[in-house]
Amino acid sequence: MSTVDNARFATALWARRALGAEGSRTVFLVTCEWHMPRAKKHFAREGLEVIGVPAKRPDGVLPRGLTELALQVRERVAAWLDEVPK
Repeated sequence: MSTVDNARFATALWARRALGAEGSRTVFLVTCEWHMPRAKKHFAREGLEVIGVPAKRPDGVLPRGLTELALQVRERVAAWLDEVPK
């Protein structure tokens, strides 16, 4: 349901699937360029070495400047929520 959950569950899946790759903790993380810094942080917290592969973002319905502003606000709020104890 969240980036934190995705990192946790993907790491558990990686651990089960990577049995033949002893010691390998490097993964490719594909996500939007605006989401990459926060996503990489959460995957790294789970103990993975992350190589970011930014996906091309589709053009939105808002003018580019407003889209960028909206994405920045979204990521800042999400980063704050990631740190709120549950």
